[in-house]
Amino acid sequence: MKEVHQLMVPSARGVLLPRCYLCGEVPSQGIHGGVKIRKAFICCECEQDIVNMEVGSIYYQTVINKLKEILG
Repeated sequence: MKEVHQLMVPSARGVLLPRCYLCGEVPSQGIHGGVKIRKAFICCECEQDIVNMEVGSIYYQTVINKLKEILG
């Protein structure tokens, strides 16, 4: 009887949460909170930052280099 009960209890094992390649955070919506590019994951917030980023801003070259690593 004990074995059956253990199978019915939900477990956290096997649950993988994506971590953003740029900011390192786990989005609250999990895999639905961003986009996967090759083997990297970018959260919605960083995606919006990229879209709205101005060329020549402080973080522009850093983001470009990270994207090159992903696409490399």
